[in-house]
Amino acid sequence: MFIRQLQRNAGLTCSQLATDQRATLEKGKLDWTWLMSQSYDGASNICGAIHGLQARTGSRSLQAIYNWCNAHRMNLVIESLIASCTSTRNAVGIQEELYVFFGGHKRHDAFYSAQEN
Repeated sequence: MFIRQLQRNAGLTCSQLATDQRATLEKGKLDWTWLMSQSYDGASNICGAIHGLQARTGSRSLQAIYNWCNAHRMNLVIESLIASCTSTRNAVGIQEELYVFFGGHKRHDAFYSAQEN
């Protein structure tokens, strides 16, 4: 069961994240012994085996194994694939520039009104 995603504004140090995690479990009246798995990205304050959040969580719940977040892992694979092919990297770069260009409200409205006329 997914409990919730920790918010970035909660603080990014391991102790701040651990405090937020503890408060979330206590608020939901969830027992640490029921925690079977934990999944985060690979940031050092999270995955550190000695001082990271996964180590702190593992010390409270021995059966809570650590898994890399698969969405984050997939994002890293896609970024690596795009970076390895020049033509793909250029095509994605152009798409990103178009998205940013047309994302502004004035340009967006002007583009649509020009198409209607």
